[in-house]
Amino acid sequence: MQTALVPQALLEPGDLADNHRMVKWLRVLMLGVVVFAALGACKYWGKEPNPAPASDYVMAAVRELGKGNFDEAEDILLRSRERFPDDEVSLRWLAELDLMRWRDDSALDYLVELTRADRVETVSYRELKGQIGDLLFRLGKYGESANYLRAGQVGEAEQQRKAKAFVTLGLPYVRGDLEIEPTRLRLFGGIWPSMLCTFGKKDRLCILDTGSSMSAFADSMARDVGVTDMSTFGLVSDSLGRKHSASIGIMPRFAIGGAEFGPIPVLVLDDERLSLRNLSGGPDNPLMGIIGIDVLSRFRFILDMSQQVARLERPRELLDRNTEPCLAVEGCLAMPVRVDGVTMWFILDTAASHSSLTKRGLADLPGGDRRATPDYRSLKSLGESFVSKKVSGVIVQTSAVKFTGIDFPVVDRVSVGVFPVHGVLGVDLLRHCRMTLDGGRILLEQVASVPARKKGESRQPR
Repeated sequence: MQTALVPQALLEPGDLADNHRMVKWLRVLMLGVVVFAALGACKYWGKEPNPAPASDYVMAAVRELGKGNFDEAEDILLRSRERFPDDEVSLRWLAELDLMRWRDDSALDYLVELTRADRVETVSYRELKGQIGDLLFRLGKYGESANYLRAGQVGEAEQQRKAKAFVTLGLPYVRGDLEIEPTRLRLFGGIWPSMLCTFGKKDRLCILDTGSSMSAFADSMARDVGVTDMSTFGLVSDSLGRKHSASIGIMPRFAIGGAEFGPIPVLVLDDERLSLRNLSGGPDNPLMGIIGIDVLSRFRFILDMSQQVARLERPRELLDRNTEPCLAVEGCLAMPVRVDGVTMWFILDTAASHSSLTKRGLADLPGGDRRATPDYRSLKSLGESFVSKKVSGVIVQTSAVKFTGIDFPVVDRVSVGVFPVHGVLGVDLLRHCRMTLDGGRILLEQVASVPARKKGESRQPR
């Protein structure tokens, strides 16, 4: 009976009684709904009587990031974004996390959104534009980046942005697409993975360096292979966080295997600074070029130092269940590594002769400093790395590999970011792996065991 829709004047007495009963029943039902809703609201607000401000979310996210808990930090910031969509600090941190996870386009969207706000309080509009220019430049949108770079010449990045804006004059408006045919390349013997690259009619030996965000060349080699439009760039950091002076220029053309690159920006360093060091600290092979992540990340990059080969393929999704995230941290690649059962973050550095712990890694290792013993040596590397301590008998697990009985020297590393760097995976371990790097993820597969140490023998880099 649809009494609620029937005018009362048209009801018979019996119908009227039915109607009163129906109205009474509806009132009871509505009262129940109200009570139920109130109880639900009380339960919800009992959990969070005073909703936390956006700053609390950001502080909690930064704390998690400082512990190396990337996913937890991202989840907290996304909840802050949902509750406080206009909070600029949350947006800036979300952009930073996207940059770490190689989501450059998403990070760019966040920064552009901030420039449209009525006002920003934690950063100047000029600095925001400079950050957008840096990102557009990295994405190969050189012409679009130029005005942003000129507008953003402020603070510590002023000199670098000025130099980038200058070299855009000699670069294409947009970096061209790369023609990629699967290529198998032979590596040359030695400590580091190196191969011949072609610069015009000249073949030169270059190191494949996953610890460098940009390809770089010694000054003498840069002039030899025709780098143009050089401009003072300012200070850059190496994989140990140390600062060095550099210039930036344009490599007009070069090829790796069957992949040919048009004009790209490269760093140019003093010959002495880029020299490889031998075990006594002297220069060794002083004129070298480095192929960095700016080039290698455009491929699916497969490196097998046990077979002395590398493969360059078209990038695609890396589906193996043993893959790990590979984050961009302070210009390097960082991946999670379990060291004696504790999850840490290690820089992946194919230009480091030996894997090592940082002081932060030593502090977070079970047993910590009590396990360290004296060890005085200089590691073979780009620049000088002196060691005074080591930790022995460590178990290392990551991706699909496991190593036992590893010695880790403790090397100082200057770190300026929030995210922790606990150590470095160097070629002493990577030479026993097949490494596949693609789209911000990495797969390490063990292809050879690490030779056991003889009693009393110290595992030195070879």
